[in-house]
Amino acid sequence: MTCLCVMRFFKYDRTFEETQCSVFYGCSFSRMLLFLLLARHWPALAHRWEQVESVLAHHGYPHHHHHHHKVNVIIAMFLSAAFIEHIFSHVRVIRLAVLCAIEDGMDGICTYFFNSFPHVYDYIPCSLWNGVIVFLINVLCAFAWTYMDLFIVLMSVALADKFRQLNRCLQSVQGKPTPPRFWHQMREDYNTLSCLVMRVDSCMSKIVFLSFANNLYTVCIQLFNSLHLPQNAVQMVYFCLSFGYVLLRIVAVSLSAASINEQSSQVRKILYSVPATSFSKEVQRFLQQVTTYEIALTGLNLFSVKRTLLLKVAATIVTYELILVQFSAIHADERDLTAHSVAKRYCL
Repeated sequence: MTCLCVMRFFKYDRTFEETQCSVFYGCSFSRMLLFLLLARHWPALAHRWEQVESVLAHHGYPHHHHHHHKVNVIIAMFLSAAFIEHIFSHVRVIRLAVLCAIEDGMDGICTYFFNSFPHVYDYIPCSLWNGVIVFLINVLCAFAWTYMDLFIVLMSVALADKFRQLNRCLQSVQGKPTPPRFWHQMREDYNTLSCLVMRVDSCMSKIVFLSFANNLYTVCIQLFNSLHLPQNAVQMVYFCLSFGYVLLRIVAVSLSAASINEQSSQVRKILYSVPATSFSKEVQRFLQQVTTYEIALTGLNLFSVKRTLLLKVAATIVTYELILVQFSAIHADERDLTAHSVAKRYCL
């Protein structure tokens, strides 16, 4: 599918709008490869996570019902939004196919498949059986995109909960005199969680990078398409749903992944409030580790996912959108000039 999209891109006008198909299926192929690579490391990662759970068992576990409910709500929200957005993406094409079938007597099914997947039917004849196959591939790619973001959110929530348990234990003794042995144990537990985050990040950093890159591109293309007014109410509704859904994904992934850094930084406030009578080398080492070492998921170690990343993403979107608008205007002028030259030669 990616090859067909690239071939169509070079066959017709090489505009920014024409990159949507190539990017969509190219990212889908990349997701498949990244999750296959993750599957190779998953048994070792799961075993390491189990060891950490055993080491930190004295901190207890999250309330099962609350944790289970939170995970179910996140999954339901993501999948429901993805399903609704995907349905509306095809409703507008179905509407066009129905109009063509009624007004022009064309085959509605083939019209739908051709307008939905022109990159395929530029090269092969349209039929019901291959249309169904292409449709299923498209659905799988769309929900694989959702699964990638959902996977990052759930992994981030699980890691943040582990730091939250440690913070609750530290908050219970905040401002109270505590022996050095206690701080030694807390520092060891904190270090264990830090190593787990590093291990998870080494397995997921490529996936995090692809998620942000894909979502950032989608926001840019949606804003770019918004410069052209929708032709009907269906397109307007689809644009609002699609754009809102992508923004929801970016915010959800960013905030959930940033919660790891946020929860790991909460320890600093507690350490600053340790009484002078309880201050020791263990507290000093603990404080030095917390203040000098940043714990966060990264995207290929190019950026760390923290709350401030949302502002950087917003600034990046505005910058690229201005560039795209200028590039589109220049490209439109070139096309108008070419069309004028052709018309002039024809008249002569």
